[in-house]
Amino acid sequence: MSICERATVVFLRDGEGRICLAQKKQDIHKANGEVLKKSNRWNGYGGKCEGKEFLATAVDELFFEAGVRANQSDLELVGRIHFFWPMNKSGHPDMDVCFFFLDRFIMTPVETAEMGPPRFFEGEEIPYQDMMPADCFFLPLFLKGEKLTGRVRFRKGNSPLFEIIDGNPTMV
Repeated sequence: MSICERATVVFLRDGEGRICLAQKKQDIHKANGEVLKKSNRWNGYGGKCEGKEFLATAVDELFFEAGVRANQSDLELVGRIHFFWPMNKSGHPDMDVCFFFLDRFIMTPVETAEMGPPRFFEGEEIPYQDMMPADCFFLPLFLKGEKLTGRVRFRKGNSPLFEIIDGNPTMV
């Protein structure tokens, strides 16, 4: 059985409904150290839970990666996605990620050692081609107000297959 890593991604939204993305400065790694994706991918803010709960991780990573403070109670869970890498033949995901929207936060996001300069995007401006490969499947649904639990299976070459499991994400 593979080890399932837990992580968070927070998408800040401004008063006009635009979402904030920044380019990751470091490569994204699997638990075994293998590079999953090279740096410079546009992304929300977040990281691996490393012994903490999803909400605590989201708030901590947001401050570390963007210099923004937030209350856990202001995080809106919009999705929970289970990711399966190509060699995974088990029924257990390799990664379990909770995605949040956050409309209320303190301070303006800034560039940090982890993330490049932040930029707010209108829905049609989002650079999906320069994001993580599966983001183009579920982020548009989140932006339309849908909430979901889903599954992404990567095939060889990191081509993703996306499946919605249900419309009720939970952190349990």
